[in-house]
Amino acid sequence: MPTEFEITQSDVRGLVERMDQAAKAYIRGDLVRYVELLDHGDDYSLMSPFGGETIHGFDYSEEAVAATKEFFASGEATLEVEQTYK
Repeated sequence: MPTEFEITQSDVRGLVERMDQAAKAYIRGDLVRYVELLDHGDDYSLMSPFGGETIHGFDYSEEAVAATKEFFASGEATLEVEQTYK
């Protein structure tokens, strides 16, 4: 059965590169760039890297941007892909 949209290896490579850039931005505290690269749904829960209560949905308030920038001031990140599949 043919699909309407075929995902190519190029699509996967592009997604991996985008996710790598987003991880690097986040760990540097650049939440603005992170959000430019990555859409967030509101239907998830996350244990905050700052500790405390579990977060439900994505917080992009001025306070969250400032806290992320302060907490992750100069980190480094590398995305490693173990496996991909369609």
